[in-house]
Amino acid sequence: MDTVSEDFLDSWINLSTILRNKRYMVNLSFNEGVLCHILYKELTDRNNKRGLSVKEICNRTSLLKSQINKIINGLVDKGLVKRTKSKEDKRVIYISLNEDKIDIYKEEYNMVLKLIDKLVYSLGKDKARNATDIFNEISGYVSLLHRR
Repeated sequence: MDTVSEDFLDSWINLSTILRNKRYMVNLSFNEGVLCHILYKELTDRNNKRGLSVKEICNRTSLLKSQINKIINGLVDKGLVKRTKSKEDKRVIYISLNEDKIDIYKEEYNMVLKLIDKLVYSLGKDKARNATDIFNEISGYVSLLHRR
């Protein structure tokens, strides 16, 4: 095997392990944080107050419906998200951030952003931008591989 591929795999596993095992959010699990981030971006970037269907969330996260439902149930129990039935199709349920409790997520989000700010400062803005571009490119390639 090519040494570049082995080094890449080692780095990938190292970063993945650190991100999974180190709790960067105090009140949310990794998957809860990911789901809240997706819903937060829908709300803030796309002004989507309706939220996303469970199917859309499954497609975005590549998690099983049963896994997503478990995460949603935990977030509903914490009051962070709410379920809303579609008026057009009663089988469809939309999941959205509970705007009354959004400050709880923003607090977690800001803690992670402080960590990212430290990384950007340590790397420098140019390297951080390059890393962002590379992460996005890798995400695109991996997404394509999963479709095959």
